[in-house]
This record gives sequence, structure tokens and C-alpha cells, in this order.
Amino acid sequence: MVVLRCPYCGEKIRQGETYCPHCGKKIDKPHIDDVDSAFQDIGSIMATIIGFIILWFILGLIVGFITHSLNLLPPYSPWLLIITTILAIIIMGIYKLK
Repeated sequence: MVVLRCPYCGEKIRQGETYCPHCGKKIDKPHIDDVDSAFQDIGSIMATIIGFIILWFILGLIVGFITHSLNLLPPYSPWLLIITTILAIIIMGIYKLK
């Protein structure tokens, strides 16, 4: 996606603008920034993935401690992984809806 920017203030402008709506200067040739939105999208996806992994790890510790303390599940149970993953997905879904 091509993003046009004012050469003076750097703010985004629409194609065909003769004056910058932000700084008011006359635009002869706008600065073209074609990777702006691509990096923002990748950054958002990476932040979500890293956040999910951190949340999943913390929930694994908490659920593992609780189930071990109460003798609900044996150590290294596959149910621990399943429960932790479901909880992480639910929490990330609630977080993303806000």
C-alpha cells in the first residue's frame, strides 16, 4: 500500500492534495512511503504472538502449580497443555474484543 506524506511535516496526505492539511505548505512532490502500513501490520501480528506465548507460559505455571498442589492431574499430563491453551485463547479473545 502506497502512503503519501508531506515532505515538510511528514504527516499522511491524500493523493492529489496541493496543500498539506496539517502544516498548510504547498506540496510540489509528496514523499512516497510504501512500507509504512506493512511494518505496522507485521508489528501488530508479532506483538499478538509474543503476548500469546507469554500469557500461555504464565498460565501454564499457574495451572500446573494449582493442579499439582491439589493433586488434580499427574505431572506432565497432556490435559495441562490443553487447559492452558484453551484459557490463553479465551483470554486473548476477550482482550482483542476490547
